[in-house]
Amino acid sequence: MRSIEKIETRYMKFKMSLLALSFTLICGWAQGQKKEASPFDFGKMWTFENPPKAWFNEAYNFNPDDQWFKDVRMSSLRFASWCSASFVSPNGLIMTNHHCSRDVVGALQQAGENFDKQGFHAKTYADERKAEGLFVEQLVEAKDITDEVFRIVDNGNDQFSRDEAIQNALKTLEEQYKARPDWQGLRTQLVTYYSGGRFALYGYKRYDDIRLVLLPEVDLGFYGGDPDNFTYPRYNLDCTFWRAYDENGKPLNTEAHYFQFNENGVKDGEVTFVVGNPGSTERYRTVSQLKWDRDLRYPMQYRFLSNRVKILNEEYDLLKNDPSKEMEAQAKLNMIANVANGEKAIGGIIKGMNDPLLFDRKIEMEQYIRQQSGDGPYWDELNAEYEKLYPHTWPMMHLGPSGLRGKVLLLMHQLYNYEDQVKNGAEQAEIDETLQNINDLSMGIHTKDERKLFNLLLDEIEADIYPGDNTLTQLY
Repeated sequence: MRSIEKIETRYMKFKMSLLALSFTLICGWAQGQKKEASPFDFGKMWTFENPPKAWFNEAYNFNPDDQWFKDVRMSSLRFASWCSASFVSPNGLIMTNHHCSRDVVGALQQAGENFDKQGFHAKTYADERKAEGLFVEQLVEAKDITDEVFRIVDNGNDQFSRDEAIQNALKTLEEQYKARPDWQGLRTQLVTYYSGGRFALYGYKRYDDIRLVLLPEVDLGFYGGDPDNFTYPRYNLDCTFWRAYDENGKPLNTEAHYFQFNENGVKDGEVTFVVGNPGSTERYRTVSQLKWDRDLRYPMQYRFLSNRVKILNEEYDLLKNDPSKEMEAQAKLNMIANVANGEKAIGGIIKGMNDPLLFDRKIEMEQYIRQQSGDGPYWDELNAEYEKLYPHTWPMMHLGPSGLRGKVLLLMHQLYNYEDQVKNGAEQAEIDETLQNINDLSMGIHTKDERKLFNLLLDEIEADIYPGDNTLTQLY
């Protein structure tokens, strides 16, 4: 088995070189950017079935062939449902970030072990530990089916609305592709882009036997805390190594597609791509929507997350040095990492939205698009709808059920559910389950921590409630 120590060393050289180059490129872009809007204000992110090959050639003098795209796609992975990963050896070794594994490695600890403090390193294949329920997915097929969808819709009859016809066409095409030999055994996923302007079908190969190989301890893998994570070139070992096994219990043969470590790092000016499993974006929101985001939605979310990070850190500090509460401390640290990551992301969004240079470019882009799209009333109608939304933002942001808001609010939601179920004649089993939830929550709301969370919720509502709103007054 390839030495993990050598892999770690190569990884650190690769990561630091890559981040240094990325930082140089980003800084150069920021210093040279213009106020005028650009098509790339919407980002430089592409899917494998629709890459801008001509632009790669124009911008970078880079001309990858179809085999290059296939190799990159097949070497990349979706780690469970929440992270990106890659094959990095010919025998199924997988690399992902440290935080991507935190929610699953706790169950792999044996008596006397604490991965947060000691980390984990499997010296042989036999020492690697299988994580039940963990999986990775490899994107084997990626197909743009837009033309096929509209061909079916345009050749159809009028018995369905256009939206219904599109959905029927998508289902038909999905079944047809699943029956093809090269799509056999793949999990298919239909994705709609640009609000119905483009459609894609993806086929994933799933691997369910995933075993832990190496996990750095928290002081090394999470050194610097969340601010280090993606913020600047870090001095930690932000990685986890796993291995995929085949159906015969053997390390997966991945010699056809995997990313090899470059001991020399990247060179200045070298074209560099980041391949991953992206979440959804909101890059096409209008100026009206973004003003609501900037002034209300995101500031409320940021305050909520910042307050919770502070509380969680206070709770963790009380646990971390108590040997009898090691598992509880680990779970709390996982929660801190997740919430703090959201806090950081939204904080960056708010900063960008309050940058006149960036926001003015968004306004300019929208004005250009409006000029090219006719005199329809849609833009003004959407603006009017968002003006109506402003007074209702605080309950949307603060009154949704969440364990981070405490059990009192969860109890209120369960009481409402019970009333609604009884009124509408729900099944008795459903009503009984709600009653059990009410009983369980009622038993846990009288603690000091729950009172603290409820008081914090009321303070946040008071800070964000729309002037003149008497909703809370009417409740008493």
